[in-house]
This record gives sequence, structure tokens and C-alpha cells, in this order.
Amino acid sequence: MLSKFSNLPLIYIVIFVLLFVATFFFRPILFYTTQFTEVITIKDKYQLHKRNSTKYLVVNENDTIYNLVNVWWKGDFDKSDDWVQMKIGNTYKIQGYGFRFPLLSWYKNIHAYEEA
Repeated sequence: MLSKFSNLPLIYIVIFVLLFVATFFFRPILFYTTQFTEVITIKDKYQLHKRNSTKYLVVNENDTIYNLVNVWWKGDFDKSDDWVQMKIGNTYKIQGYGFRFPLLSWYKNIHAYEEA
């Protein structure tokens, strides 16, 4: 009996596996290659609701927007709690990763902070 995948060229299977791996590991690779530490003062904060998700955004005094994120591969799942605890007018030392890419609505990501 022939496998139902025997008619697919091997290249299609390889492309599928590579796309799956790239999608799964994109965030961790981005995390370890674009890390930054900054000191910011919160000027404003708001939530952006899109489809079935919510982005927790803060804006610094230079009008740079940051997105508070969970880091699933490190077991960190408290972005909404962090967002609530960050107060407008307070200064924080943040740790983050990523970059601003307006076409895809990507913001710099904050994964950890402490009051400065």
C-alpha cells in the first residue's frame, strides 16, 4: 500500500517542515538576537483589541510605543498584570526585544521591567 504522501514531491514536504519550524522558532530567535534595555517614562498606555487578542501598549515620553508580551518559552504569562501595574508618569528600566515594523503593526516588545 502506498502512503498518501508518496505522490507529493519531497520538496513540498521539506518546505512545509521548514515553514513550520520557522514559524515556531521565530519569536525565540527574535528574542535572542534583538534584546535591549532602556529607561523610559510612561506617557500613556492603552489596549489595542484585534480579532481574538489584545495588545497591551505603553507609550514613552518620546512617543515610542512598546508592547508588553508573554514569553511562552520561558513560562512567563503575566503581561496583563504587568500592564496594570505600570503607572503613567513613572519611570521604568525595561528589558525587551524586537523592533518597530509598521506594515505588520509590530512594536518593540517589553518582557520585563522594574521601577527606576
